[in-house]
Amino acid sequence: MSALRVTIGSAAGLSMLEQEKQWKLTHQGRGNEYHGVAVHPRHLSLFERVVLKRHKQYKPERDAQALQSELVQSDLVHTGSEVV
Repeated sequence: MSALRVTIGSAAGLSMLEQEKQWKLTHQGRGNEYHGVAVHPRHLSLFERVVLKRHKQYKPERDAQALQSELVQSDLVHTGSEVV
């Protein structure tokens, strides 16, 4: 097994938006609050899965709710309408 596979995860199929969300929280010292697809085991290195156990943060239900909330907020910003 190569050293790269052990230490570097795969970002193939991962949107830059998701990477940006994860990095933003990480740089704010709140990386443990991120629960999106960037911490899905397929995107993590062996080190991140076995030692750091980042895959345990992946919560697809919470991520779907957050995405829906973001879309609603985005729609409100673009249309200028209010939720009643």
